[in-house]
This record gives sequence, structure tokens and C-alpha cells, in this order.
Amino acid sequence: MSMDVDTSPIDEDAPLAIDIDPSYIDVDASPIDVGTPSIVMGTPPIDVDALDDDPVLPMGNVKSSAQCCGIKITFPAGSSPHSSYPYGIHDQLGDPWNYAVSGSLMVLRAKRCSDTSRRLHTSGRCERCEMLSENANLQGVIRRLETGVHENTNLMYHSIGGLVTLVRRKAVQVKALRFQRLNDVKKLAGKAVALDDMKRWVMAVGSGKVERVDRLVWVNLARKGGIRNLLDLYNRAAKQVYHPRNYTEEDDLRGLLLWRLGGARVAGIAHHALNLPSLSTLRRRTIIPRLLISAHAPTRLEIETNVVSNFEAIYELLETHQVVHQIFMLDELKTEERLRHDPDSNKIQGVCREHGYKTSLEFNSEKEVDLLLGAINKKEIHVAVEVWF
Repeated sequence: MSMDVDTSPIDEDAPLAIDIDPSYIDVDASPIDVGTPSIVMGTPPIDVDALDDDPVLPMGNVKSSAQCCGIKITFPAGSSPHSSYPYGIHDQLGDPWNYAVSGSLMVLRAKRCSDTSRRLHTSGRCERCEMLSENANLQGVIRRLETGVHENTNLMYHSIGGLVTLVRRKAVQVKALRFQRLNDVKKLAGKAVALDDMKRWVMAVGSGKVERVDRLVWVNLARKGGIRNLLDLYNRAAKQVYHPRNYTEEDDLRGLLLWRLGGARVAGIAHHALNLPSLSTLRRRTIIPRLLISAHAPTRLEIETNVVSNFEAIYELLETHQVVHQIFMLDELKTEERLRHDPDSNKIQGVCREHGYKTSLEFNSEKEVDLLLGAINKKEIHVAVEVWF
């Protein structure tokens, strides 16, 4: 078959000639004025408020008269497709289906949704949309819409609303962690200061400036003080401006031994040099009953007082065993040849009982002491060398 082709050039300025078959032209038809709009009278206006709020949305090239109903997605109460649907899965899964949103209605359709000639009668969907309803990915999306998305799920499967909630929760956690870190830093700073104070305490104890440091510790514990109060007590004790008074039983016994063996002077030296209890403290704390000293011949009251003092502690024992009498024999005891002041009787002790009546032995002023010393120098009164019971 042969075909003639005109290869001559086209003149752009020449008028365009179109061949039209005369049989297609109606010469009796009225002319049409394309510049004047035509209005059909008698047609009622359209009420837009009476239209359906959830229309079936057309997609693609499918005609409105032949489109299937698609897959309608139902969202929980209080949520909307704009904030609940995971739009990010279309990038993750390669855009597996089409979606359309109108108000609160969302419709999903397959990529090649077909017309009514192939629509299933039972479901109102075409064959491809019916297969899409059984897609595992779509079923997972619907399930997560109903039950929620786990926090650790890939962010692509989260909706906009879920991402907002997740970001807010993470922001609260970050804020809490910041405050926790700040609190930890403050605690560590406090611990570091406490460790420095403990190091200072170790160095202070190692210096040996204060003896019997345990008494400082006991005082601090009784006051419920901390390490800084303990360091303050130690510094004051090292400067001899603080002397702890909480003597232990061992301190009392040690001071009492020195007092009994060496006398009041040795007890005073031990108090200042060894931080042992003073003589007055030892007298208050001693549990041994004291005997009354008679400057002259003992009186009846002094004898009765001494008997009660000696046997009061064992009175119940004597009564239980029905002891009738006891013999207590002591010979004369050697004593230092010096005068002493008895604070209980306020008398000067240490003179012989044979001549002690020649002068006043009651200590009221220095005059009595001068008179006593003058009598001793004149050999009128003698200093006692022994005591007897």
C-alpha cells in the first residue's frame, strides 16, 4: 500500500484551512452566542447544608458512578484521622495504598481500584480493595489504632498525636534527669566536703596536741554534733581553752589512786598534767564512805556517824546472815607530819590530840593559823605523826 506524503514546508503566516464534511453542518440551527452566559430559569438553588458530611471520596481515574466504597477506617472516640493515622508508613512501605480524608472520615483504596463491573456484591468493594483489607501491614495499622502504639516502636509507625505525646513524655523525663543530676552533683559536693573534714580530723588526731581524744568524741556524740563541731572542740582543746568534763570510770579510779597514794597535791598535779578529775570531783564521785576526823578526843556523834558510814553498805548482808557482832582491830597508822584543812568540819587537822585544846583549831581567818604555828614553834602543840581508831 502506497501513501503520498506532502513534504513541502509550512507557512506559519498562511491561514489554517480545515476540511469539514458539509453533512455535519445544520444550517437551520440558531446561532450560539458564546459571550453571553445562559441561565436556566425555574431551577431551584442548591442547599449546601443538606449535603452529606461524609461523602464517598473519588480517587484516581475512577469515575464517580463506578467507584467502590473502599475501606473506611474507624478511629477511637476523641481522635481524628489528622492526628491518629501514621502517615509515615507510606514512606516506609513504599506508599502501598491511597487514602482520602474528609472531616472525620478516612477511606483507603488500593492503587488500582477498579469499577463496578468487577465490584464484589457482598462487601461493596472491588477485588483489589478486598485484597487490600487482608493486607498484614494494613491490619497492623488498624490494630495499633485500636490498642495504641508501643513506646519503643519505630517512629514511622507513630501518628502525629503519638509523636507529640512521646516528645512531651521525653521532655518531662529529660527535665527530671537534669534535676536528678543536679541533686547528685550537690550530694557529691557535700560528700567531698565531708571527706575533707574527715582528713583534717585524722591529721589533727595524728598531731597529738590533745590527749584522751575519746572524751571529745563522747562529748560531740552527746551533743549530736557533726565532724565540724568535733574539729572545733579539738582546736579549742589544743589551745587550752576547753576542757572536757565527761570523765570515765577509769579516769576516776586513776585519779583516786593517785590521790590516796600521793595526797591532794599529787591529785592536783594529775588533774592539770594528765587531765584527770580534780580533787573536788573525786570527792563527789567516790563511793567509799568517809570517816569524820576528830581534832581532839572523838565525840559520841562522830563515833556514831563513822559506825553508820562503815556498816550502812553491808547492813542488809549482816541482817540476812544474822551476824551478832564484829571485831574490827586496827593499830595506829603513820601519817605525814603536816597540817591539813578539813572542809567538812572546817577545822585544821594534824595536831596531837593531847595538846590540841590549847588553841583554836577552827579555820575562820589567817589569825588562827598564825596562832597555831606560833604554838607549834613554842613546842606547846605538836604535829601528829600517827592516827588511831
